[in-house]
Amino acid sequence: MGRTKRYLDWLEGEAQRVDPEIAPVHRTYAQAALHPLLLRARSSTGPLPSRSAMPATTRW
Repeated sequence: MGRTKRYLDWLEGEAQRVDPEIAPVHRTYAQAALHPLLLRARSSTGPLPSRSAMPATTRW
């Protein structure tokens, strides 16, 4: 967890250096880049339900 906190602290520091005029573009990019990583971290806390355990109306 320490390495993740250091990275997020670094990322926050870099974000402070971005020109406020273009900050929304950078924020969107960072969120898009980090989203899959955070989803993986969240799903690693336990197994996802199997497709057969899902109701037929929610299967993909």
